[in-house]
Amino acid sequence: MDWPRAKTYLIVAFLLLNLFLAQPAWVGGVDDLLPLRALRTPSEARVKERLNDGGIVLLGRIPNDQVREMPMLAVGFAEPKAEALAEAFFGRAGASLETPEGSRAAVYRSVYGEILTVMPQGIVIYRRNLQAIRQARPLDPDQASREAEAFLARLGGALPAKVEFDVTMPVSADPPIYQVLYVQKHDGRRVFAGYVGVEVASGGVRSVKVLALEPLPQKSAARPVRLKTAEEALLALRKELINRRRLLPDQKLLVDRIDLGYYSRPVEWASQWEIPPVWRILTKDGQVYYVNVFTEELEGLQEESPPPT
Repeated sequence: MDWPRAKTYLIVAFLLLNLFLAQPAWVGGVDDLLPLRALRTPSEARVKERLNDGGIVLLGRIPNDQVREMPMLAVGFAEPKAEALAEAFFGRAGASLETPEGSRAAVYRSVYGEILTVMPQGIVIYRRNLQAIRQARPLDPDQASREAEAFLARLGGALPAKVEFDVTMPVSADPPIYQVLYVQKHDGRRVFAGYVGVEVASGGVRSVKVLALEPLPQKSAARPVRLKTAEEALLALRKELINRRRLLPDQKLLVDRIDLGYYSRPVEWASQWEIPPVWRILTKDGQVYYVNVFTEELEGLQEESPPPT
């Protein structure tokens, strides 16, 4: 017998056996080995098939977030600078300050009928005179997005929070009106509660609404519980809508998009509060829902396209 060759075969056999026995531990316990763990992840087609069986048609993609835990996000209001904002919106010609007596808000009005309201709770609202922008012309989502982007670029760094483009949603078909939404980010995750919403009509930008938040040092660690998956969140939403009689039991829920991030309604009386991680769900009919990833409960149920400007 060729003993050196036999010894080599035995060593290789034991190495392969060790790799085989160790694979379950790698798949379940090492976050960096995504290809191995992905072998146990249902395909997108299979998930969509299960959702369809559950009364949900997902028109977009299944998020590929491999997230096991997320902390609550502590935030406070970002203080807007009223004078700098007025100059950014109206130029050096400026506008007259018309702050109501006893109000903490600063209200500016231009000679063209534009109104800018700046509130201490991180809120900025700009509205244009609708009479000045009634000219009719074609408008599609791409054109609306470009006009919103160009308008915000002219403001420079005056806005109280840094945001990134998120989604363009229709507000009205006739006349065509779109809302172009930008959201804040923290550690790579969308913060849906902090946003800039630009409403664009056929005559141009007609309003801008800002809710600016400032992330604060984390108070709580990630909760040691399993996060609800996108599939679970969608099924929980459909069940809740049926319970609230907003959806018939035999009616399909059409979903355009689902994303992971943070959301809660602003707590106006608080200097800071914590926002839970959520699955944000955009439906085909323009509704927006936020499903808590811990509890599957709806956060701040909204009736209209988010956030209204």
